[in-house]
Amino acid sequence: QFNPKTHDHVAGGMYNGVIGFWDTRKQSPRPIANSNIKYSHRDPVFDVRYVSSRSGTECVSVSTDGQLLWWDTRNLEKPIDEFTVMTEDKEILGISSLEYKTEGGPTK
Repeated sequence: QFNPKTHDHVAGGMYNGVIGFWDTRKQSPRPIANSNIKYSHRDPVFDVRYVSSRSGTECVSVSTDGQLLWWDTRNLEKPIDEFTVMTEDKEILGISSLEYKTEGGPTK
């Protein structure tokens, strides 16, 4: 997804669970930064959305591994926050899409 504040920046998810970050001004098909696979999703990333933040660089990704991972695209080494969706019986529920409404305001 394109960053709504900085239109040259794109965040995207990959089949191996990694998050990539591109700067379209670089004119390269390769991302300029990737998340560390050790701290990334265990299944393919299905959706990535930028969220309202003071920095304008935060996004959240979802996967069928049941995790929501929040990232700061300035440093993709580790997610800044995480949440696993599960039932009361601790059964993990996969996530295949995400919608974020900016009316909710900043995340922090």
